[in-house]
Amino acid sequence: MATVSLFQQRSALGPGGYQITNNITASNGIPAELFVYTTDAGVFNHVASMDDFQYPVTRVAAQNAGAAFYRLATATATYPDVATALDFANLIKKRVNSLLLVFDDTTLTFVGSETTNLPL
Repeated sequence: MATVSLFQQRSALGPGGYQITNNITASNGIPAELFVYTTDAGVFNHVASMDDFQYPVTRVAAQNAGAAFYRLATATATYPDVATALDFANLIKKRVNSLLLVFDDTTLTFVGSETTNLPL
């Protein structure tokens, strides 16, 4: 079963600045680089899906490969109010958890081969 440790640092930067930093500090059975960034702008875009594991884990590698995205183990976002920042923090937890479930279904259940003697 794939597992990760997600550390979230919440900071008040001053009026109108509430920052959430997400960091995968440990992973087991799945890459730690679960946060997808755009290669051109270098900004966080989304939590990885199964399709995103094809992307490199550095921006330079993505640029060299001509990839539109790359993955990192850290994602930071700043919001103008506490409610939106907390919504983002909770969404990250939900999306990472969903990814882990899909990852396990795909790698432990689906991937492989099977022979069935018919008729049953």
